[in-house]
Amino acid sequence: MISRTGISIWIEEGVYLEDVVLTNLSVSALYFRAVQTIADPSASDLAVKLRSFKIAYSSGYFFMSGIQYVDQANAPLVSDQRRSVQVEQGGYLAVSGCKFAENVKSMDHVSIYAGGSSKLHVYGKTTFINQNVCMSATLLAELRAGDIQGSSNLVGALADSGTVRASISSSFATTPTKTASYGLIITKGTVM
Repeated sequence: MISRTGISIWIEEGVYLEDVVLTNLSVSALYFRAVQTIADPSASDLAVKLRSFKIAYSSGYFFMSGIQYVDQANAPLVSDQRRSVQVEQGGYLAVSGCKFAENVKSMDHVSIYAGGSSKLHVYGKTTFINQNVCMSATLLAELRAGDIQGSSNLVGALADSGTVRASISSSFATTPTKTASYGLIITKGTVM
């Protein structure tokens, strides 16, 4: 258990062909940040490159920014599907200013996946280019996306028995939002 109010892990410039896995953590807040920041990830490559990142069976707030995901074709295989970023069975993950730009449209690949009781927030000009499924919420997971950018993607957000809160344009993906099983897409809030 990490008991401090918030811990920042600063990542130096480099290419890390690693699969980072964090399990069974209970944190107040854990931040993963690139030392070098770029205001607009769509304009250039990011200084920190990583193959994959997974948080599983954890609780608390996790935040990542300034990371570009590379070698996506070799990201871990889970249930016959490759996933670059995954939060599974708990925890709240915020993804800001990250980039997914390798062409993985022809493979079963999800750029950012939330499963089980996890919460996911994608924002801060996070960029998706040539992705198969950009974001997915499965089972009881919840996903909120806003201030994202990109183009030439197949599916913007998939709600597979999960909940997606997003308004995604047709210029972002061929299929901006998609449901499976009992998935729910909410495009705007309503006051009752």
